[in-house]
Amino acid sequence: MITIINCFKMEKDYDKVSEQEWQQAADEGKLDLGYLKSKINVTDESGLELSLRFQDACAGTGQEAQLEAVSAGEENVTSTLQTLAALGYDRTCRICNKEELDPGYVSQILAGYIEETDPDIIVCGDSSAAGSSKAVPILMAERFGMRCISGVTDFTPVDDEHIKVVYRRDGRLYEETASLPLVLMIGNVGRTYLRVPTLKQRLASAGHEIKVIEPDRDNHKGAVITGFRIENNNRQTEYIDGSDADAAARIIYDRLLREGVIDR
Repeated sequence: MITIINCFKMEKDYDKVSEQEWQQAADEGKLDLGYLKSKINVTDESGLELSLRFQDACAGTGQEAQLEAVSAGEENVTSTLQTLAALGYDRTCRICNKEELDPGYVSQILAGYIEETDPDIIVCGDSSAAGSSKAVPILMAERFGMRCISGVTDFTPVDDEHIKVVYRRDGRLYEETASLPLVLMIGNVGRTYLRVPTLKQRLASAGHEIKVIEPDRDNHKGAVITGFRIENNNRQTEYIDGSDADAAARIIYDRLLREGVIDR
């Protein structure tokens, strides 16, 4: 049996914040996000769905996969955990938290739970909307001495000690049969929206118990927002007037020669 733990994060839908609100936050040093709904981080959602597909593939080959989901967040994550239980996640856990924590501490409190399970695969999204440090899965891989593969777009079963992993590097897709255990960082994957459970599935999981953990915060303080600033993302663009790709490339090449950027 292969055990998979999915670590996911609920985050505010920052796309709903207007440009005027961001500017006001930059001027006043604070931003009220209380009215925003929370949703599963995009790459975390892909990881949750890919794990369900992995479980389906195992069932088709006579193998078995046990799925677990854990999230460090407020009570608003409870309904998501209930949905995951209805979809087939065997165990779910909420680590109580009302603060925005730094990646080092997040990896620490997640590791405390993961150590009890000793999973074969840890699945995480590779970034979040706030900060996007991509540090949590890497720190957990280091903590457990596990290999970490980033840019993962798919993974499928081979046997109880190996899986097939598809990942992206420099715009190209690679496929590898990798030995377990692994930490998989899920990248940008198309068509991986989390499936919706049926009423029958929800009724069947009605008695599911979500484990709740209160972490020790005696020696840790949450991240403190000290201010906001507006990033200037404008780019300087120049259009090359070439009749085709070869002509445009020749124009760019000749200019770089004149400017001494390249040699003949």
